[in-house]
Amino acid sequence: MRPQPAPRVPLRRIGPSAAGEPVARVRLPVPARRALAAQVRQLARACRERWRVMRETSSGAPPILPDGAHPNELDLRRIGRSLDLRRRYRYVTPRVHPAQGGYRIESPCCSRNVASDGATIDIAWLQYDGAAGHWRLHRRDHLLGTWVLEGLLDTLQGALEVLNDDPARVFWP
Repeated sequence: MRPQPAPRVPLRRIGPSAAGEPVARVRLPVPARRALAAQVRQLARACRERWRVMRETSSGAPPILPDGAHPNELDLRRIGRSLDLRRRYRYVTPRVHPAQGGYRIESPCCSRNVASDGATIDIAWLQYDGAAGHWRLHRRDHLLGTWVLEGLLDTLQGALEVLNDDPARVFWP
């Protein structure tokens, strides 16, 4: 005699708009279930590997990035989000571009002090020095057309705070 399967309990939605009505059960075909199971296993392996790397590098000290680790997509987006918190010229949209060993920030010139037509000008250049473990923050000297080192900072966050505050208007002319 065949054993009786356990009774099926209908799934119910949880939430203010669902009001507890039953959800339709959909049984996927076997090939689709196998493909889905393979994807889940692959994601689980990737997550385990990430956790292993995080455990091995979680000594409390920041990870030492190898030469060539910058620019990267994560910090590019981090800088872009941080620029939304700046104090000057909040009505223009600066852009962050990958540059040699770091990131270059440009913005439309809204004060018309540098470009009278409001053209896009260079604002700052952030460069990571992997050997020394600090960030170099450069400003653009628009008269000479060169980059001037403004400071050496321990963290990217510290460099972004200096850039966003800018009380002397050296970055945002």
